[in-house]
Amino acid sequence: MRGNMKNSRDYPERVYDRRSGEYRPVPAYGEPAETAPVYSGAKRRAESRKKRRHRRLCVFYIFVFLFVLAAGAFLALRVLFKISSIKVEGTSCYTIRQITQSSGLKIGENLILANTHEAENGICKKLPYIGTVKVSRCFPEKIVINVTAAVACGAIQNNKKYVIVSESGKVLGVTGRVPTNSAVIKGVDVLSAKSGEQVKLKDTSKSEILKDVLQVLNAEKVKKITSMDFSKANKICFVYDGRITVNLGVPSDLDYKIRFAKNILENKIQSSEKGTLDMSTVSENDRAYFDPDYGSASSSG
Repeated sequence: MRGNMKNSRDYPERVYDRRSGEYRPVPAYGEPAETAPVYSGAKRRAESRKKRRHRRLCVFYIFVFLFVLAAGAFLALRVLFKISSIKVEGTSCYTIRQITQSSGLKIGENLILANTHEAENGICKKLPYIGTVKVSRCFPEKIVINVTAAVACGAIQNNKKYVIVSESGKVLGVTGRVPTNSAVIKGVDVLSAKSGEQVKLKDTSKSEILKDVLQVLNAEKVKKITSMDFSKANKICFVYDGRITVNLGVPSDLDYKIRFAKNILENKIQSSEKGTLDMSTVSENDRAYFDPDYGSASSSG
């Protein structure tokens, strides 16, 4: 009978686990409990608990980060970086008080929230004789306003008055007479002339041409300009010193034409001579033609 009995190890004792719904073998005598098989159901639940803890930690850390970020932003906007001084640099005909008031910026205002672009526009519109303006933040507590003066480069005849414009086409004012050292601009019709803003012409194509000519004349420092004529698009002219009419031709290569003309006007034409200086073909053949009033044509350049 004993011979027919099988070793009990061939049939290990098994225990039913209600949580996993599976039978598991009981570890043999002397076998560490850790070596017993791990139930698949328990393992899944453990992993699920671990993932939940990880998600909760992630949410907590995100909340802490957002709280710190919000606290930092509150301190920066409400407590720190307040404007303590506004400094004005550059040259202009206006006082520091006029410039700072026109900017709209105030002492005690937050430096980060200060609208520098709006401040620049405010200065340009309220103070016409400001040419350029740059408003900069200097951390931790200062604003710097750098300005340059606008120069009257021309007076557009508009009915019985004159619209004074700078080299950028900005309206500096409207007067009843031509300011000293300003050229009379002819051949353009004014649509709108608001002080501190760009002059608007009825023919919009002439607006850019006018601005280009004024800017190049100013950059090349051509003085003694008496008048300018934009009546014909293919024959832009200006009068130098009331005696030499300079024909620039079409409005192309203006910087080269005007630089060439300045050299001739200042160094090759006598101060007593009158006539017409034709610069219309300079871009093609590097030659300028001077026709004196007495009719004897000659060439220079």
